[in-house]
Amino acid sequence: MKTDFQPVIDHSMIQDSPDQLVERVIASNIVAGDDATDRGDVVQAEYFYRNAIDLAELKYGGKGAPLAYLLTILADFYESQQRLNDVTEVQRRIREVMSDYVRVELG
Repeated sequence: MKTDFQPVIDHSMIQDSPDQLVERVIASNIVAGDDATDRGDVVQAEYFYRNAIDLAELKYGGKGAPLAYLLTILADFYESQQRLNDVTEVQRRIREVMSDYVRVELG
């Protein structure tokens, strides 16, 4: 997919550890997704949000609050697009991701 987003690499990144670089790339994808959303480019926004989630799954092993937070961003994006089936699926994934940390009871 061709994107208009050009990542900015500053010289401080040279000193970053691989984990820090991954975190910066995740954050850059979220910012790019937000920018695309603001422009009304929902296809590109979803691409960036999902890319951030994919990287976070690799970094955090598919569990934990950072991944759940990114999934929440995607769920909010889907909700803004009235994609309720997608919202439900992402919320299910959030519960799964957080299952080791909190107990979620559904009514």
